[in-house]
Amino acid sequence: MSVRFMQSALSRWLPGAVLVLGLAMPVTAFACDVRIGTLVASPIAYDPFGMTPGEGSLRTTVDLVEGEDCEATVALVDDASAPLRTIRFGDATRPLVYRIEVQPGDGVVAGLSPDLSTVRLTTARPRVTIVWRLLVDQDSVIAAGEYSRIVQAMLRTPDAADAFSARSTLLLRSIARAQANFAGTSSGFASGTSAQAIDLGTLTTGEQRTAMLQVRANTVAHLLVVSANTGHLVGSDSGKARIPYGLAIDGTPVDLSGPSSRTIAPPLTIDGVALELRVTVGEVAGMPSGRYSDTITIDVSP
Repeated sequence: MSVRFMQSALSRWLPGAVLVLGLAMPVTAFACDVRIGTLVASPIAYDPFGMTPGEGSLRTTVDLVEGEDCEATVALVDDASAPLRTIRFGDATRPLVYRIEVQPGDGVVAGLSPDLSTVRLTTARPRVTIVWRLLVDQDSVIAAGEYSRIVQAMLRTPDAADAFSARSTLLLRSIARAQANFAGTSSGFASGTSAQAIDLGTLTTGEQRTAMLQVRANTVAHLLVVSANTGHLVGSDSGKARIPYGLAIDGTPVDLSGPSSRTIAPPLTIDGVALELRVTVGEVAGMPSGRYSDTITIDVSP
């Protein structure tokens, strides 16, 4: 074995100086010991027709049990240990899809893939908290009810042969919703419940007018129809002149002599179903001139 020194390093030696040469022994790095905490999944309340359909989150902690500093990876996987990059609920053909985002924090670095993140632990920071946000990526109308998905967080250090995991069940509740939108002359609808007058013009026997009622729901919808004047157009002057009229919803006559109900099952889409409202004026002979009206209330509920 030969040892070469730089001249500048050995320019002068004191008498009796002894140069000791030794071989550096390999140093085995101490493997850090880390632990993953409970995986907490916040339940999601999903409203398919709301302005904010509903978000969720996953949260866990990673602790440094032994060692000075450590870097570990945490991966989100499903119940089959496959990478979990999105979470799907409902129908496979039109699913509700949530995307996963790692929320950066002190000691937490998001990976290139949404299912991966890196945590960095030190003696000064022996615990880090990882938060994943669940955001709607593909909106959809899914049937009312509760849905669940198994989610796991897998913790692994570079020198660990095994991974440690935390397991939780993510719950989503699709809130039962039913809405009605009303348009007088077309099939275009504004959002939310609305009311609109149907102008019957100059009343003549047998005169008809149509409007459209859009109903959308994620469950069976119940329609309750109530006529303020039990199916009569009432004169504004004395209130005694009454002209009968008929109402049909999607071709089916409605009994306006009292509250009338029916159920429909709209398709699970944002558009729902469009129903034709047809008003037919009854016998007007002998009725005094004036303005005649009635108020129909259509209540839609899940």
